[in-house]
Amino acid sequence: QSLAKKILKGIEPFYDENIIEVKPAMKREELIDEKESVVFVASSGMLTGGPSTYYAEKIAAMENGYIAITGYQDEEAPGKHLLDLLDAEEGERYLKLNGVSFPVKCKIKKIGLSAHSDKNEICGVIERLSARNVIFVHGNEDVIRNLAKEIAANYRGRIFAPDCGEQITISIKNPRKQIIKELPYVMQRKEELSEQNIMHFHHYIWEHYQQQLFTLNELFYLWSGIKSTDEDKLDPFQQVLLNTVYFENDRKRLFLWKAREEKDIALDLEKKEPTQQQLGSKVEEMFRGYPYKKISYSNENRSITLGFDFPDALDQSIETTFRQFTEETGWSITINENMNFNAAEMMIRGYFGYENVDRISYFIVNKRYQVVLKKAPETLQSKKLCDDFLKNTGWELVITSQDQTADVT
Repeated sequence: QSLAKKILKGIEPFYDENIIEVKPAMKREELIDEKESVVFVASSGMLTGGPSTYYAEKIAAMENGYIAITGYQDEEAPGKHLLDLLDAEEGERYLKLNGVSFPVKCKIKKIGLSAHSDKNEICGVIERLSARNVIFVHGNEDVIRNLAKEIAANYRGRIFAPDCGEQITISIKNPRKQIIKELPYVMQRKEELSEQNIMHFHHYIWEHYQQQLFTLNELFYLWSGIKSTDEDKLDPFQQVLLNTVYFENDRKRLFLWKAREEKDIALDLEKKEPTQQQLGSKVEEMFRGYPYKKISYSNENRSITLGFDFPDALDQSIETTFRQFTEETGWSITINENMNFNAAEMMIRGYFGYENVDRISYFIVNKRYQVVLKKAPETLQSKKLCDDFLKNTGWELVITSQDQTADVT
């Protein structure tokens, strides 16, 4: 239910402060060189292409590295060859990727995960759908035929287990008709639905329809008297419904809505301490435009601390969002003022190349980094990099080199 609401609210459901997307602007080699432990989840699972081949090539050479193969592997896939090395002697562990052969020093393990439904799940879907025609495709031929035969023994519909390339013709003589719902009571309000007037909408729906289920379009019609599929109108209408105590989704069919009972509304309107999960969802919703990396909670002080790589570079507008968050939740929220020095060092090495950096120093009081290079870059390029560093981190960058005495800031 919580995951579904995140999706409905437009919040990214798969990422949080611990799980982040590797975006095109992020350099993979810098992530590989992270001093802290990092786990990469990448495709393809057979190591036949995509970012997984890059990570596998780098991690395979690390004695403290670990590669977990999680899915089915074709006989000729590099992932299968990697698994074959589990029993190989240390001097014989070589993997070929992208035409290049290299030694494998890392640990290797096969973990049984699958994105496919198992037999019971497939049977459950077929039973719920009660379809007239069921066609089994995509899988081992013997498994498909055995499963189809087993289900056909107790299923009234037509079961097909076709050969690869075989064509099946299905005649739909009596297609299902779309049921037209009668909605005799409509408010026909001109103003938009809001927190201020949704209570009146709830009273109207409860009086005339009780807990009847409605789609979003139907509720919009009951409010405005307008039949619309315009997302610009429906999206803000849905957001009001998502953030109110007066309506709720059906637990199994979240595209349907119903008016809540008065006693449940009264309980929710009582001042309750938000759970950590609710606070986390609220942070994701209100601070999605700010690149925070970590959330820390203090139940004793009823406070939250957001951790950023570069807190000194944050826009001051975040203070307004802090105040709004406190007003809505009763919890204070602050920033961890400590910079992520590893992230800053990675940025600097990315500017000049790992081989060209002799040493990096930082001065907390002055909020300044100093980098000594083996070879000096052009002055204009250095100035641009210093400006970029200041913009992204809020700290000054001073560049010197072994073959020059002048500083560039």
